[in-house]
Amino acid sequence: MYALLPVLLIAAVPLAKKALASRGRPEDLYRDLTGRLRDLPPPGKSAVADSPALTPNERMLLLAGAVGVGDEAPFREFGRAYTDYLYSGESGRAGGRHVTSSYRRSVRVLGELPLWRCVLGAVNPASLVARARRSAVTLAGGVRKRLRRR
Repeated sequence: MYALLPVLLIAAVPLAKKALASRGRPEDLYRDLTGRLRDLPPPGKSAVADSPALTPNERMLLLAGAVGVGDEAPFREFGRAYTDYLYSGESGRAGGRHVTSSYRRSVRVLGELPLWRCVLGAVNPASLVARARRSAVTLAGGVRKRLRRR
């Protein structure tokens, strides 16, 4: 029984990542791709892209560079497509389709990395922990605002 618990925890990480991206919204795809890129490099190398001042395109290129992918063009394209989606008012289907297609190309490039890196990136929970931490901070801020109003 106790030997099964670590296996379940390890299997839960990739399932949780897949579930978070399954809705297919551009925001979810962006979070998934940045999470994948954060989980692939050695510890401490993905923190370079944590600045809130970075644009999606800059964040994609910094993370892709830290991972060491051979072809950064799909990540550049995804960053541009997501930025266009956010800021150009093309937040309808056409903008979302371009984000989706560039996301798939980027994931394909990540699939060309050595298998051991892909497996370690898939079970690395760092992006999930960072995502949960951001959600907790946002939730706590909202609770504080509501308490101050009362």
